[in-house]
Amino acid sequence: MFVYFPATVLADPAQEILRQQNQIIQQEEQRRQHRESEIRQRRENPPEPLQLPEPAPAPVTGEAAVCFGVQSIVLEGVTLLSAAEQDALLAPYREQCLSLDDMHALVRDITNAYVDKGYVAARAFLPEQDLSGGVLHIAVVEGFVEGLILNDGSGLQQNQLRTAFPGLAGYPLNLRDLEQGLDQMNRLPSNDARMRLEPGAAPGGSVVHIENAPKKRWRVGSGLANNGQDTTGRDLYTLSFEKDNLIGLNDQFSFHHSADARAIGGTSPRSSSVSGYMSVPYGYWTVYGSLSSYTYATTLQGLTGQYTSSGETVTTSLGVDRVVHRDAASKTIAGVSLTKREVANFIDEVKLKLSSYDLATATLRLQHSRRVGQSVLSLGAEYHHGMATLGAERNPYHLSGIPDTEYDRYVATASASVPLTPIAQSLALRSSLYAQYSPSTLYGAEQISVGGLYTVRGFHDESVSANMGGYMRNELGWGAAVPEYMGLNKAFSAVQPYLFYDAGYVPPLTDRERDRGMLQGTGIGVRLQGDIASIELMTGKPVGRPASIRRDPWTTYASIKFTF
Repeated sequence: MFVYFPATVLADPAQEILRQQNQIIQQEEQRRQHRESEIRQRRENPPEPLQLPEPAPAPVTGEAAVCFGVQSIVLEGVTLLSAAEQDALLAPYREQCLSLDDMHALVRDITNAYVDKGYVAARAFLPEQDLSGGVLHIAVVEGFVEGLILNDGSGLQQNQLRTAFPGLAGYPLNLRDLEQGLDQMNRLPSNDARMRLEPGAAPGGSVVHIENAPKKRWRVGSGLANNGQDTTGRDLYTLSFEKDNLIGLNDQFSFHHSADARAIGGTSPRSSSVSGYMSVPYGYWTVYGSLSSYTYATTLQGLTGQYTSSGETVTTSLGVDRVVHRDAASKTIAGVSLTKREVANFIDEVKLKLSSYDLATATLRLQHSRRVGQSVLSLGAEYHHGMATLGAERNPYHLSGIPDTEYDRYVATASASVPLTPIAQSLALRSSLYAQYSPSTLYGAEQISVGGLYTVRGFHDESVSANMGGYMRNELGWGAAVPEYMGLNKAFSAVQPYLFYDAGYVPPLTDRERDRGMLQGTGIGVRLQGDIASIELMTGKPVGRPASIRRDPWTTYASIKFTF
């Protein structure tokens, strides 16, 4: 299909229309990704340290002078330590004259080896024996899960254990498995699940008691923010609904709607979005899906008059994540997802072939998070591959400069949250880095866009986009006491003033290109958090920009949200 426009429209005005349509789609995609990132954050955080009873110290007999010649050591009941691990433990004690204190030290080392691997119910001990033959026997009870009980053990709530702690009963008790189950339950905002271990009826058995007194399982929210675009409505209202444990499987459901705030007064909104998200866990696995729809309609000024620019983007995604490794301080997640995106753009109700497309994308991702002291570090990598399936059409020519449905895109992320308590109490530095590379020509929603609330703050309607680039965000925040002024301390439980400096870069395609390069922004803000209301105020300005971007004055962002 070919669309004809007068020559006065097809030159720079046509390019400007396409640029504005791409910018509208890119900013809405950033908002969508930000919402889903906030939902995933709770299950991607590194483990919180669990406080369990320490193993009893080895007894000291004081009989160091009495020793027994030990030529060999036999471990009994060991299945969870490899032969190499066993040999490393026993080698220093073989062919030695061992006192009773030495033997107890070896027993302690064996128990600690289990505990270090997460088998906190395992215990080594010295059975009654005759050492005259030079053979030392050490028995081990490795410990197993005899049962799991949630609260008082009654009702349908026990179904939650089947998805958070599947298949653990009767198997060796490993703290990592229990931490994972607690993470799956506590990723729901209403939960605060805790655990205790009690001896079971069978030797070596432990009963895992999970105690959880959930808060309200559903939440309704409404808010107002000026994070939209001037052309499609800068002031946006939001409505949201969240329900935890909707089908009784530790599942999480959320619904979100936002639109141009002038719709509150009865005027037709220039933009509107609706999205839903749901996830269901199963032990180390989490399956999730999302569906979102975004529509816009705005008026653009051309050389010969005004034109109505409109469009719709529908994004459907289904994915699965698995925790492939975890220990006391870190967690590594691998995931795969499939996303279908349908984009349709129009000028005066005539569909634009060049900027309307269907995309099907397979994504592989790897996410690692770790606690280092009081700091939290995170690294991520993603590979996105476009496929000619699910309605996406193959580009048979793969022409340079023409967006391709069969594309490759690589993303790297990093973040750090570092407390600066040696400088001041409650002072913390948070930094994040995002970089993207693609050898392909990408459609607008897949490009990196730099400049705005979710990338480089200090810019509002001005941004640059390309197939590759990156940005860095830095924030210095201080957790201060809530002032008593006008009763603020009664409405809010936390206040955080902050300073920020962001920078991003999109490389120019040629030496003469003026609409790409470095963007920098800085400013100040404050967040107020309460049980019902949350407020954020921020103001910033550009301190560096490409030549083609106008120098904005100070940009102010404000939002208020109520949750019931």
